Amino acid sequence: MHCNRKIHVTLQIACFMCLVFSGCKPETFVFEDNAIPHYDEISTILVQNYVNRYYIDLIGREPNDLEMARDVQILEEGDLTASIRLQVLDVLMAPEWSVTAQGISTGWSAGFRSQIGL
Repeated sequence: MHCNRKIHVTLQIACFMCLVFSGCKPETFVFEDNAIPHYDEISTILVQNYVNRYYIDLIGREPNDLEMARDVQILEEGDLTASIRLQVLDVLMAPEWSVTAQGISTGWSAGFRSQIGL
């Protein structure tokens, strides 16, 4: 009976080890017909939605019409590259920007455009 218990425990350990080593293989999925779209194929409305969301997320309000037009233009002229998107977000989060009564962030816009070469 003692021998049967050892065999039983050994079989359990062997089964457990087989499950652990055979069940933990990562699977690789390749979707051949799911190409990433080029940025020039992204519509302006999607860029506007992106601008609207980051204004709400970062400063708690929607952009006014001038801010929306300016940021969409900067993003589209920069081909929506990751570096342009990060620069727009970094400048918006900087404490130096200020909005005038007309809704134009004068120092922000001029400084940003010179920073990215526009």
